Amino acid sequence: MTRLMSSCALALSLVVSAAALGQPFPNRPIRMVVPFEPGGSMDAVGRSLVEPWGTNLKQQIVIDNRGGAGGTVGTAIVAKATPDGHTILYANLGPLSIGPSLYRKLGYDLFRDLAPVSLVGISPIILFVSTALPVKSVKRSSPRSPHRSCARGSRLTTSSRSAAARRSSAAFFASSTRSGTR
Repeated sequence: MTRLMSSCALALSLVVSAAALGQPFPNRPIRMVVPFEPGGSMDAVGRSLVEPWGTNLKQQIVIDNRGGAGGTVGTAIVAKATPDGHTILYANLGPLSIGPSLYRKLGYDLFRDLAPVSLVGISPIILFVSTALPVKSVKRSSPRSPHRSCARGSRLTTSSRSAAARRSSAAFFASSTRSGTR
C-alpha cells in the first residue's frame, strides 16, 4: 500500500510541476521600476526601451518611477517584490554599488535579493568646458586655477558624482549635488 501511495504521489507531483512549467510568461503587465525621478536620463532611456521590449514579450511594460535616497528606495521595492519576473529594476550602478557604502539600512541585500539580468548600455562620462578657457585637459589644469568650475550631479550615488569627487582634489573643479528636478 505504501508503494502504491508513493507512486501516486510521484505521478501527481510530476503532473502538477509540468502544468506549472507550461504557464506562459509574462501573463500580465510587467512593472519596470526606475528608481529615479521622472524626466531624468534613466527615465528617458527606460521609456525608450519599453515599447520594443513590450512588443517582443507581447505584454505591456509599465514604468514606475520611485526616486529617493539615490535610487535605493526603488531598488528596495524591487528587492521585496514577489519573485515572479513581473517586477524588474532599470537602474544604473549607483544604488547597487555606491548605495551600500552610503546607507546603513538599505532595505535589501544586494547579493541575496537581486540578480543581474542584462547589461542594457554603457553611459560615458564626459567633461566639457568653455572654449574661452585655457584648459586642454583635466591633467594639465591647475587646482589653483582662477577658472575654477563646478561639476554637478543630481544624486550622491551616481558614477559621474564619484568621478567628480575623485578628480576634485587634483583638478580645477569642485563637485556638488542638486535636487533631482528643477
